[in-house]
Formats: sequence, structure tokens, C-alpha cells
Amino acid sequence: MDFKFPTKTEEIYGSFAPGTKTLELHSQTMTFRPSWKDETGRLYIIFSTECNLRCIYCFQNGMRRSNGDLAIDQLQTYIGELQNEIQEIVLFGGEPLLHSNIDVIASVLEQFDYLRFIIFTNGNFDREYLDLIDLYSYTIAGITISLDGPREIHNRRRVNPRQDSYAAIMENLLALAKLGVNTTVSINVDRSNAEAIHRLFDDILKFESLYNMNYILNPVKYIQNAITYQDLFDLYFLLKSRYPLKIFLNNRLIDNLSSLFANKPLSRSRCNLAKTLVLNIPEGSIFACPQNADTKIGSITPQGITVNRAPIDHYLSLTRYSNAKCGACDLNYICPFGCPFIETESDCRHTVELLLQKALDHFELLVDVKELGV
Repeated sequence: MDFKFPTKTEEIYGSFAPGTKTLELHSQTMTFRPSWKDETGRLYIIFSTECNLRCIYCFQNGMRRSNGDLAIDQLQTYIGELQNEIQEIVLFGGEPLLHSNIDVIASVLEQFDYLRFIIFTNGNFDREYLDLIDLYSYTIAGITISLDGPREIHNRRRVNPRQDSYAAIMENLLALAKLGVNTTVSINVDRSNAEAIHRLFDDILKFESLYNMNYILNPVKYIQNAITYQDLFDLYFLLKSRYPLKIFLNNRLIDNLSSLFANKPLSRSRCNLAKTLVLNIPEGSIFACPQNADTKIGSITPQGITVNRAPIDHYLSLTRYSNAKCGACDLNYICPFGCPFIETESDCRHTVELLLQKALDHFELLVDVKELGV
């Protein structure tokens, strides 16, 4: 099946055959042979499930909030046991950048500064962490901060009982921009805030130092108020056409289709489940997915760590599209489904075809047409 597309802002028209991966434009025909990204070994560390925010949609709501009591030297020993399997360490939570965690985080950054570090934070952290980030900026590959809309929307969704959460984030974003730290603003989107996201970008445009940050739309999962794929795509392309910012969408179809047309490696799997380890220190457990406790694959004991991925083999067949249904589908290399913990639509191919058409209808926002030689 060929997908034909005109585009609105450029005089570009053509068709794409996903089975043969052939793109026909009015001026040329290109057939792509995809290559695949190497999967990155990634270690998430949950130092504590404590958090200074009370977000209304958090997947950890209802969990027991607690601090880990693992000695620093013991944690370093565990990381040392795993270091040959990983290239990145992700500081996760709860909220990792709490005052109570600073000593252990500083020790891990110092001991393993030859690995890449990524920090996921709610952005409500104190000056002491800006100093620490500045000190170890050479090993911190990126910081991701959640910001869910303009002030009144964000503060209603991501509640800080002690201060204005939005104001604290904006202050820290401006400070990180001064430090030159690679920063991503993750905008968690569902149906309740989707129509307000443009006002957040209006606010961001008031600060020139924030223009070079990355902004990624991240659909909230596991909730009844989740945004549909179609509405999410419409929002993404609307914002991308309106604002001169680096706006991305957390979606495998968009990522792989744009990478295909740019002759860049594609993501083979839906997520990094096969190469991820999550050390949940408060619980003494090891998971494969940082957002789902059903992926327990090991434990942490005073004697060491044990890992066995056999219990998640079925999940891996879904995320890698190697099960019978997905393996036979010629759209599996761009399919955005495959999360084992979200029910896939029965007619998933039809939805993928609709999304593919929607993406191609915005071809000039999907690819750099100059690089294609158009």
C-alpha cells in the first residue's frame, strides 16, 4: 500500500511505500535500507521513593514512600558489579535531587565519572544541586525536567505543598542554561492539559536562553484520561509548525520514520527493556522497567545482586516485535505499540496506517527537505 501526501508549507508531494521503504517525490525516488541503533545498557538507581511533589497522575501514587538505607560503599560495590553491562546511569526516583540524597549522589558521580549520567527530576531542587551538576558537568549527558503547562496548569497537576513548583522549575532551567547543561523539558500530556501546552511555549519564548533546550511531548500512560495517538500527533505537528523551538514527540513512529528518511539508525525495540536494570534500593529489588513493578528480575542483598531475565521473556518478544503477529507485519519497524503493560488495539495496523498518513501529511516538519536534496 502506498501513502500519498501533499504538504502545506512546501511545494512537496509524493508517496511512500512502507513495505519496500521507497519514497517517491516529484523530483526523485529513494529506497532506504534501515540500520539499527545499538541498545544502550542503562542502570536506573532509585535512591528513594520520597518526593517533594504530589503529582495527580504519578504511577507511584499509592506506593509506600521511603528512603533507602544502603551504605554508600555497598551501593558502589553493586554498581561496580554491573558496570561492564552498562554505559549510562540514570538517577531516578521518587525525586532523586532531594537534600537527603546529595552525599550518595555525589559519591556515585565521583566514583563512576567514566560512565554517562542522566538525571530525571521534577525540577524543584536547591542550589546545592546546581553546584554539584556544574562540578560534574563533564559526565552528565543530560537532565530531564518535567513541566506540564503554564503556571496554573502545571501547579495544579504537579503540586508542591511548600512552594510554587512552576517558578522553581523556571528558575532552575535558567540556571542550567547558564551552565550550558544539555537539558530536556518533558511535557507530560493527557486530555486535561493538551489545549494549554501552547501557552507554556508562549512563556518559554520570553527567555532567549531557553531556546536551545529540547522539548518533548510525553503522553501520560496508565490513566483513563490518556490522550489518543491521533490527538497527540495533531498537537505535536501544530506546536512544531508554530514555535521556533526544538520540539520532539516521544513516539517510535515519528522517531523511526524521520530517522529512516535521514539515513540514520532506527530503534529496533519499543523501549530498552532488554538492556535496562533498575536498582530499587528502598525495596531491595531489581526491575527491568522503571515504571512497572511487574518486571522484577532480581534482588539486592548484603551478599550481592542476583539477576534473571527469564520472567520477562514474553514482554521482550512484544517490545522487540518478534512475536508471531508483529514479526509478520511490514510496519513493525515504525510501529509505536508494543508496550507490554498497555493493551494494544485489536486493529493496531489500521491505527498505525492512520498515524503514518498523518506524519507524511506533515512531511516538511518530519525531515530536513534540504538534506534530501529536494
